Amino acid sequence: MTEPGTFAMIPALHGEPPLVELLDELAQQERDAFVDEGGLGALFVRAEDCERMLTDRRFGAVAMKLLAFSGVTEGPLHDLWATLMFGKDGDEHRRIRAAAAGFFTRGGVERYRAGVTSHAGALAAALPEGPFDLWDEFALPLASRAACATIGVSASDEAEFSAWSLDLVAAFGVMTPDAREQAESAAVRLCAYLDDLFARSQGRPGDDLLSAILANPDLTYQEKRGLALNVAMGGLDAMAKAITTGTLQLLERGMWRALADSPDLMNTAVDELLRLFPATILIPRVAMEPVHYGGVDVQPGQMALCSLRSACQDPALFERPTELDIRRPAGKPFVFGAGPHFCLGAHLARVVIGAGLRALLARAPALRLADGGADVRWGGAPFYGVERLLVQH
Repeated sequence: MTEPGTFAMIPALHGEPPLVELLDELAQQERDAFVDEGGLGALFVRAEDCERMLTDRRFGAVAMKLLAFSGVTEGPLHDLWATLMFGKDGDEHRRIRAAAAGFFTRGGVERYRAGVTSHAGALAAALPEGPFDLWDEFALPLASRAACATIGVSASDEAEFSAWSLDLVAAFGVMTPDAREQAESAAVRLCAYLDDLFARSQGRPGDDLLSAILANPDLTYQEKRGLALNVAMGGLDAMAKAITTGTLQLLERGMWRALADSPDLMNTAVDELLRLFPATILIPRVAMEPVHYGGVDVQPGQMALCSLRSACQDPALFERPTELDIRRPAGKPFVFGAGPHFCLGAHLARVVIGAGLRALLARAPALRLADGGADVRWGGAPFYGVERLLVQH
């Protein structure tokens, strides 16, 4: 076991330096864990410690604590965030999650596959020959339709709903003042939209997710609204970035044509792309009891950070962990977390990303980067990935 290193937690959560750069810098030190210089907690990088942390009931959700770091302690965003399942623990979390869980099992998401596949094909068919931004023209519209369809947001409202969702998703991390203002506005707009959607849907029972949420007697009205929003916007940004980031990596590493020629490798390719380039690079938790991991003591009230970016490249689990191998068995799916808060939409995300890449490969097997890849833009908080990708075919 190595001696713990040190890092500055608050600047890291504020993106100073950019979090992905910090995690990569710390990973080069080859330590098992790092403690905050100000005594606020610790960062774990080994897959074993990350898995233990995410499955240990002595750690709790940190949503409201992060919101307070952004200066949000009251108001519409605070009130909305207090109802979301990702900020709950124990019986309360299970009660809310159970209302939607059946729709997101491996079998449950099959109800969405045909629609996602059809929309991916239509978007791919409409792509221009000349240079275009894959994010704007394909990845975001596909992820938006998939996310919005889960709760019945109409196609005419998708663009607006998704724009608000992208503003709101910043509240999953620590926000700048501008991002906070946009998230506050988005919270108001999304709640108003969902209030109207609920009013129009009430009394029209069906076998869809929204009907199941509305009919659930174990949820308050605010929890129903929070759950509907949680499932519709929680994975939007991450799914879109997984498509653009995956496409970039396949193109840069000369694997695009190989995957086009071997479509049976798509499922393992998707898992490998998610492993090597997870959109969620860090998961925070708060200690409820004293815990000792990786040579570090974490006290009640302190935060523990799990570096998914490092865990997904742990040499203890993966040979050649920094190489992209589209034939590699999936292994542990750290990209979706672990334990009670394992990503509810994990199976849907795989469907969406796989359908998107299949449609692109079929439409453009000779796809290439425009301008030699000079205009690629990475970024995003809390989800990291490619936000601009000019390609042509």
